[in-house]
Amino acid sequence: MLATNVVASKHFRRVGKDKTRKISVRQIITRVVDTLNHWGLKQGHLGSEADATAFRSELGTLLVHQMASFNSLVWFNLGVVTKPPCSACFINSVEDSMESILELAKTRGRMFKAGSGTGSESGDCEQSHSNFLATR
Repeated sequence: MLATNVVASKHFRRVGKDKTRKISVRQIITRVVDTLNHWGLKQGHLGSEADATAFRSELGTLLVHQMASFNSLVWFNLGVVTKPPCSACFINSVEDSMESILELAKTRGRMFKAGSGTGSESGDCEQSHSNFLATR
């Protein structure tokens, strides 16, 4: 029931320039599969039309029968926006300086705004000899 509620509340929304509304899960799956298929052909990952047809059919079957799935960002963005954010989490590093820490905050804000999450690798700031931590 939760998956149905998520699809109904988040995915059946007006999309694209013509603001058409998706009315079925199959339409959403088709949009994602068609986009990946197009990219695979364009970038040379699928060697022929026959490969593309097989890929499209097999990926569609996996998704329709819920044997595999993508994260929410793929479902929300792929085939809707030109350069879709599709990664759920990014790991960002931070140096031992106020400038770096503030830049990390800006980066994290931009990532959250786009629907992604972030993690931070702060090993340098956690060292006992850290200048930043030593001055607080």
